[in-house]
Amino acid sequence: MNMVLKRSLGHLRPCTNRKHYGSNYAMPSNHSQFAWFFITYLILFVLFRLRPSPVPPKSRWMESLETGWKALVIFGALVAGCAVSFSRAYLHYHSSSQVLLGSSIGIVLGTVWYLIVGSYLIPLFPVIASWRVCEALLIRDTTLIPNIFLFEYSKIREENSLRLRKLRTSNRSQ
Repeated sequence: MNMVLKRSLGHLRPCTNRKHYGSNYAMPSNHSQFAWFFITYLILFVLFRLRPSPVPPKSRWMESLETGWKALVIFGALVAGCAVSFSRAYLHYHSSSQVLLGSSIGIVLGTVWYLIVGSYLIPLFPVIASWRVCEALLIRDTTLIPNIFLFEYSKIREENSLRLRKLRTSNRSQ
């Protein structure tokens, strides 16, 4: 998308030594477009796909901790996006309008991709995960698990306890 837009719009870079930067065309900023695509997807994922951990009873402290880390991730992503966009104009690789257009396209495409993944790809994950090639590569479907970190933590603790009991039993029998 970015390459097509750059060639069709034909805007040159604001710097004088254009050979040093690769392509002469700079509209829209590829770095800003990708950064805001990723940041938009990340923010939508954190806001709408990450669910609170289902461990009852939930204390106010745990709820505020979950809300706090989500806010921290979103804030960090926004700061990173602004830093990328600002740096492109500050270093004279792009003009402000080139950065703004790249950022806008990234936001739109990130939103569209989030909707495509949620509407079409996630429902297909169970089917795809059952393919032989996916089973051979140990690709699994975890879309129905609300908190994958808590799930993995619990399963690993169970497995460790089971192995520890087996180890103790085998040591006693020897």
